[in-house]
Amino acid sequence: ADAGAGRGNLLLGQIWMQGLGVTVDPDKALGYFKLAAAGGDMKAGRYAGLIARQQGDVQTAADWFRQAAEQGDITSQYYLGQAYETGTGVPQDDVAAMAWYQKSASRGDIIASDGMVGMAGLYERGLGVPQDMTKAVALYQQAAGLGNGAAKAALVRLGK
Repeated sequence: ADAGAGRGNLLLGQIWMQGLGVTVDPDKALGYFKLAAAGGDMKAGRYAGLIARQQGDVQTAADWFRQAAEQGDITSQYYLGQAYETGTGVPQDDVAAMAWYQKSASRGDIIASDGMVGMAGLYERGLGVPQDMTKAVALYQQAAGLGNGAAKAALVRLGK
């Protein structure tokens, strides 16, 4: 971190955010996340967004999630999709939610499985896309196969 490495600042931010050997200090963590973002670490915006969201500043949270999402952070893409789906910090927009969920899901692994669940929920309810239970169930099954608990619960809820 002292050498200006973005990832070093990110890790220091996580230490202060989670209280690993120190007292939890969201403000100190945020300072490190901002340094990490300035240093080009694509995950830094995710954590800065989580702090902003925790502090009730949903607009700033969405801005941070967007920054990290546009840099390719899958988890931030999912969080931005959630923000659009719920209208939290951004105008509610199911089409935009689906687009961000699709980007998040595109890698196809366990980290991407939350994006699959987001997409499935929109298909299940017909939000931003025509309702399609076949697509919804297939996405839930794909995510569940990767170990996603929310997808497994949705399949139980749907009797699948």
